Amino acid sequence: MEEESVRVIVRIRPIIASVDDGEVDGSSSLFDWDKRRISVHRPKKGTSEFKFSHILGPDSTQEDLFIQCMDVARNVCLGMNCCIMAYGQTGSGKTYSMLGKGWDDADNINLDTSNAGELPTSSNSDDENYGIIPRCVKDLFAWLQENVNGEGCEFTVRKFS
Repeated sequence: MEEESVRVIVRIRPIIASVDDGEVDGSSSLFDWDKRRISVHRPKKGTSEFKFSHILGPDSTQEDLFIQCMDVARNVCLGMNCCIMAYGQTGSGKTYSMLGKGWDDADNINLDTSNAGELPTSSNSDDENYGIIPRCVKDLFAWLQENVNGEGCEFTVRKFS
């Protein structure tokens, strides 16, 4: 994969039919997965085409999304400043993508780090629903455990309030 300073990964949420009439909003999308393009056809406005670094379809999993972001998380271990940001319309799945199911309330997350490499726990989550943040935490601790063998190395991970 070529080096990029900014990547835009699009995750397409499954289409949800309108509650009133069972119809979708009148637009249709055609996906060109090979070229990482999305063509959107709107009856009154014509067709618009958009190109992205990667497109995840409506059937993508949390694991699929993390795989696309994993190298960014690992670059933090190499001393790079990195950011993963979720952007989109209200209700488009940003919180689910970043945290996963059951992680809405940060006060209910157990950040016990006595078992390095294990995911923090939430009473409402299961492994397949973990989002990018808990997966990055797990990956960070696993990387530290595997790669930091030298004496005198010390890492501090703490929660800011």
